[in-house]
Order: sequence, then C-alpha cells, then structure tokens
Amino acid sequence: MNLRFNDLGNWGKANYEKAILFVVLLGLLLSVGYLGLQIGVALQELAQAKWEQPDSPSKPAKTMDLADLYMAASEISDPFQIPAWTNRLMVAELRVSCVKCGKPIPYATERCPFVACAAPQPPTGDGGPGKDSDADNMPDVWEKQYGLNPHNPEDAQKDPDQDGYTNLEEYRAGTGPADSKSFPPPVFKLRLVKTQRLQLNIEFKGVQAMSATQNVYVVRNKKTGQDYYLNIGDMVQGYQVVGFEKKERKVVRGGITVVEDVSVLKLKKDNRIIELTVGRGGEGELAVQVKFLLDGSLSAARLGEDITVKSFSYKVIDITADNVLLMDKLSGKKYLVTASASTESAVSGSGSAKTEPADDEEED
Repeated sequence: MNLRFNDLGNWGKANYEKAILFVVLLGLLLSVGYLGLQIGVALQELAQAKWEQPDSPSKPAKTMDLADLYMAASEISDPFQIPAWTNRLMVAELRVSCVKCGKPIPYATERCPFVACAAPQPPTGDGGPGKDSDADNMPDVWEKQYGLNPHNPEDAQKDPDQDGYTNLEEYRAGTGPADSKSFPPPVFKLRLVKTQRLQLNIEFKGVQAMSATQNVYVVRNKKTGQDYYLNIGDMVQGYQVVGFEKKERKVVRGGITVVEDVSVLKLKKDNRIIELTVGRGGEGELAVQVKFLLDGSLSAARLGEDITVKSFSYKVIDITADNVLLMDKLSGKKYLVTASASTESAVSGSGSAKTEPADDEEED
C-alpha cells in the first residue's frame, strides 16, 4: 500500500501542471454552462415581460418645404456671375451706383455684384437684342429664352437635350437646345479628313500614223493592260479626247543630249481638261473624305458626287486643300467643312485645289 501511495505521489509530482490545467478548464466549462443558463432565463423573463407604452395621441407628419433646398442647389450648380467688361489700363472703367446699396458697380451689370446686396439693376437701354454679355456668340435674349446663363460662356459647349449638338450649334442652326427632336442638319457634325486627287488608271502611250494626214492615239488601261486606239472626239472610260499637242524637250543623259517626246493628249470630263503626257500618268479627279463625329463613320466622294448622312444628301461642289464646300440638295444651302468646324457659307465653288495625289487609282 505504501508503494502505491508513493507511486501516486511520484505521478503527481511529475504531472501536477497537467492536473492544474485540467481543473482550470473544468472551471471554465462550468462557468460557461452557468452563464448560458442565466442568459436563457433572462431572455425568457424579457419575452414574458409586458412593456407599457405611454398613452399619447399620434401627431400627423408635416410636409417639408423643399423650396429653399431647391433654390440653394440651383445657386450651387449655376451661381450668379458678374457680366464681362473691359478692364482698361489707363482709363477708369465707367461705373454707376447700385440702386439699393449705393456702392459703385459696372455700368452694364444686371445685378449688384456685392453678395450682401445682389439687387437687380435697371436696364441701361444700350444692350439690344444682340447683346452677348459673356461673349459666347449666343445673344443674352436667346440664352434666357432657353434657361441658359447669359453670363457663363461655358454653356455654349453644353448639350442639355443630349442630341449630340452643342447649344452654340443649336443657336446657329435655329433649333431648340432643350428638345432632342429638334437638332441641326448633320452637316454641322462633319469634319474634313483629307482631300486628294485620284490617280488615273489610264496612260497615254503614243501616236501611230495611219496615213499622211491621220493619226490615232494609243491609251492603255493600267489595270487590264488593254490598249485603246482613239481619234479626236472618241470616249475612253468616261473621258473624251479633245486635243493633242506635239511637244519635245532636250535632256542630257550620260553626257549625251537627246530629244525627249513630251507630247500631251488632252481629255475632257465634267468641263475639266486633263492633260496626259506620253509615257506618264496624269492627275485624276478631286476627291474628299469626311468624318461624321456622332458615330465616327467616314464618307468619300469626288467632285460633283453626293455625300449622304442620316438621310440628308449633300453635293460636293468644291474641294480645296483645306476645306470642302457642300450643298444641301433639298434646301440649296451651302456649308463649308474644314478639319475643325462646319459652317453655313455663301462661297461659290471653283472646283480647283492643290492636293497631294493618292496612292489608290481611280475606279473604272
């Protein structure tokens, strides 16, 4: 028996830390169990308890007046701005007294610029219907008519009806900037991409004498290699042969002077004369490429052809290196289209241009 007690004593000495940890864990488990039991009892008592509410009549909710809030939001989005005036370097600016606060203000201002006052001022009588206070190319009368700010030049480039056209474009076209169904002709959204002369796909190969008094002129199709033997007045691929001029020039090659044939065959199309030098190509018709900004589509046409955009047809009546002149086939109005803008124009076309030749050839 003494041996067993000694063994237990030895075991206890060796494992007393484990014994203490076991006792602590057991205590924690018992504590958690007791705490859960108390919480359950408390929840049951809380559920069974009767909550007495004070007996008071309900009051109807009052509708909040949001007028001041809307006015404040409007002033934040479109704050009052002082109209533009010219600041003079050596001459004092013309000023008058505010009708309310008496402080000096610019002569042509419509409202006192002092925040504490901001009183409207009587009209000066010299503005007129074309007055443009913010110099955005839109008259104040028109801006006020459509709810724009006549003292904010930035609204010229805004598009409140989301039809793709700015307020300035709507004003110039006479359409409504607040109505998405009222918009300018699509020509206002055309921009010039490039102008060029197409290369002819025919070339003048030479002259063949049929008799002492009759010659024929050989013209070759560069694509097919077919030769045409033509007389004056004949037609070839839409061009009429109208003349021939014999020309020669002296050139030095390898130290030897030789006579080179540079004779010219004259063709005519759309009242335009095209000269083909023997053995060389010639400049073809004028062509233009424009871009419609709203969808990025490209359109190309030659002089005299039509460009169709959104069911509107415009005839190309003149092409230069920097612009193209279009005519609305329905209204007859003319529009000058450049790389940066399109504007209505009264310019008459000449049909001439200095442009770079294109790499692609003219179609048959």
